[in-house]
Amino acid sequence: MEDGELATSVACLTEWPHALWGSFSPEYLELPAELLTASMKNHQRMFSAAGQDGKLTNGFIGVSNMIVEDDAVVVAGYRRVLAARLADAKFFFDTDRKKRLEDFAARLDGVVYQKKLGTVGEKIARFAALAAHIAAAVKPELAAEVVRVARLCKADLETQMVYEFPELQGVMGREYARHQGEPESVCQAIHEHYKPRFSGDTVPAGHPGAIVGLADRLDTLAGCFGVGLIPTGAADPFALRRAALGVIQTIIEKDYRLGLAGLFDFALSQLAGKIDSSPEAARAQMLDFFAARLKNLWTGQGAAPDVVDATLAAGFDDLAAARMRLEAMTELKKRDFFEPLAVAFKRAANITRGHARGPVHPALFEADAEKELNAAIAGIASEVASSLEQRRYLAALEKIAGLRGAVDRLFDSVMVMADDPKVRENRLNLLASLTALLGAIADFSRVEA
Repeated sequence: MEDGELATSVACLTEWPHALWGSFSPEYLELPAELLTASMKNHQRMFSAAGQDGKLTNGFIGVSNMIVEDDAVVVAGYRRVLAARLADAKFFFDTDRKKRLEDFAARLDGVVYQKKLGTVGEKIARFAALAAHIAAAVKPELAAEVVRVARLCKADLETQMVYEFPELQGVMGREYARHQGEPESVCQAIHEHYKPRFSGDTVPAGHPGAIVGLADRLDTLAGCFGVGLIPTGAADPFALRRAALGVIQTIIEKDYRLGLAGLFDFALSQLAGKIDSSPEAARAQMLDFFAARLKNLWTGQGAAPDVVDATLAAGFDDLAAARMRLEAMTELKKRDFFEPLAVAFKRAANITRGHARGPVHPALFEADAEKELNAAIAGIASEVASSLEQRRYLAALEKIAGLRGAVDRLFDSVMVMADDPKVRENRLNLLASLTALLGAIADFSRVEA
């Protein structure tokens, strides 16, 4: 089967590569395909072979570093070594299946996860509660199944098979769950909750795996930030950057309407008595950490840095909505009128920065431009609110963009910072009502214009 990583490894290990075809006993095809592939790849640098139907066959391709007179001698050696490896794998597989996953899970109560954060069993109890909390918000009908997945998803860490092949964690859990008659959705979720494993990987296809994966990563993040294990430079022993990106990718691609701060608070509440910092301090650090991850992620995907900054400054508690706002701002920036629009709105945002918005009193208007802008804002307010509720952010921005002419006329007609404090306050409140509409989408003071 195609394996670019293995091909690169073999190419670097051989000077005179010579491919040889061989086969192993068909009886071993009852083992999981991932196990067979791992046995061939990790120990003998062999390529597994699949048929036209995509299913694994009992064939393999070994690559020798020389050409010999009789290929059969080399192939026989490959077969002998592989047969021993597969016999061991089958023994571990059969032995593990004599017990239930619950038996293996119970052993995790004695395995230390981190000295301050307790055992793996304690971690599972924490993220099972968090998973139930998330399920109640996004898929309440799956709450019981999600908890079942959470309780079993780490059990295979104590199996002989995963001890021998650590890269098969999740895979063996899925297979053993099938063997003991768990529903297929539970089996798949046990395997999928580790996804995404790396940059470019997909998120879990099913909701149970996605929810449990989120809970697992959030508990890891909350625990590590709570005890001061924060990544510095290249040092990230608990892979917190990858965990944060996994949370971001899963929530956005699954379109879960979850409050990030609320998730942090729940995860931290499960760690009472174990963390060194206050929950408030840990949450603030986690939010800053996620903001940095989002900025790196979105600029790396091609979004303009100023648009990313403007979007994040308006909030990112709802990650899926924040992504939609970024896309709307990116689309708006392509429009010919964006530059003068940004200049006008940026000016309004800068003038009202730090201003506590109050009511607008029409009786204090001294110019027609003030009346015009106030009427224009009132005329679109309900429609913009409706678009925001439906997360139609580009439609909301396009409607707000129609105010640009009225904003320009205001700046041309009056001095916002008037000498009369009441008039000045009223004009600031008028502009603040404009920036309030914009602020739900982006902070235009961050936009380069």
